Amino acid sequence: MTSHRSPPNRPTRRQVCRLALGCGLAGAGLSARAALDDSRFDTNFQPAPWRDQDGAAFDWSSLRGHVCLFNFVYTGCSTVCPVQTQVLVQVRRDLTPLARDGLRQVSVSVDPLGDTPATLRAFARRHGVDLPSWRFLSGTVAQVEQLGRRLRLFGGDGSASPALHNTAVWLVGSDGRLMQRYTADPPDPARLVRDIQALQAMRVGTTGRDRGHRLA
Repeated sequence: MTSHRSPPNRPTRRQVCRLALGCGLAGAGLSARAALDDSRFDTNFQPAPWRDQDGAAFDWSSLRGHVCLFNFVYTGCSTVCPVQTQVLVQVRRDLTPLARDGLRQVSVSVDPLGDTPATLRAFARRHGVDLPSWRFLSGTVAQVEQLGRRLRLFGGDGSASPALHNTAVWLVGSDGRLMQRYTADPPDPARLVRDIQALQAMRVGTTGRDRGHRLA
């Protein structure tokens, strides 16, 4: 009697894209652990509200359905933060129009005593930031310390000194899950462009929006 084997389950487009992205990131010498994180990244900022560069309470729901980049800065920094911000400005410019439209960026201040909405807004304008799609957030000392513990943003001694903050860039998918943490300083802009556009392709394929467009 001839046996009949059930055909193997075919991976979905989303699974293929996630695997390809994960392999590409691991091949670049980056941690693959972040790509397997199934929790929503924005839960690290809850429950306390954060203020944006206009002094308004930030609406986290505005990120839903968008690929997001998070980084951590303080306006008194004269070395790493300005350079990293300029790299991320260039990354945004180098994206395809579709990927750029779908990207949201969030820069979080690690200096709750020195940074205000006004200083963050001035910092953003000084570096040519696209403010409608890029928010600069500030919080209280307690908020920053709590976030620092959750994301290990500061040195091992527990000090929340802005000068000792982690300079990683965090890439989050449109489903809110952390996909990768880039530790290179400064980050590789070409790698960021490729990875953002790969996630954007996942978003388009999943939601069915803009089916007539495909990213290179």
